[in-house]
Amino acid sequence: MWNKPGCKTVKICKSSSGFSMIELMIVVAISSILMSVAAPSLVNTYQQYAVTSQANELVNALTQARSEAIRRNTPIRFCRAETESSTGCATSGGVWKYWLLMANTTVVNRGLIRSSGGLTQTTNFQSLTFGADGLAYNNQQLLGSAFIQLKAGSKIRCVNLSSGSRTHVSDPQQDHHEDDEDEGEDSGVSCS
Repeated sequence: MWNKPGCKTVKICKSSSGFSMIELMIVVAISSILMSVAAPSLVNTYQQYAVTSQANELVNALTQARSEAIRRNTPIRFCRAETESSTGCATSGGVWKYWLLMANTTVVNRGLIRSSGGLTQTTNFQSLTFGADGLAYNNQQLLGSAFIQLKAGSKIRCVNLSSGSRTHVSDPQQDHHEDDEDEGEDSGVSCS
């Protein structure tokens, strides 16, 4: 074995190496303070990720519905499903937990709206049908606009479908803050 400079024997050097209990307790105390400061930021980041990733999945589903309708030259329906294994659209209103893309009676694709991280959703439609022309219809009427609002904690994203069946994601909180600067008042945050 080798000796450290200033150590006469190995036995003395071993007893003087390592951390004392007080030093370890100080490190644990500082670490816990830093963790308590970082935890709210991590929750905020997770909520941001939850709404953004779910919004992106829904945009992809709507885009797929539109492109499949054009490609197949047949209507494709985007609708709410009762269960994950449903083979048809839900007939009653309710919370969108599962969705389907349907070509007549054939399921083209299916997905779910996750509820992890407290993610909730609201929408102003029960189903949309993309025609072979690529335009969205609701109850056989050309769609003016539709939205799906996703919310986790204080984070909100809106998946908007506007005339011409163009899909985009918006952040109403960002738009709301810009409006507040102009109006000087708090009018609430929503997707409508």
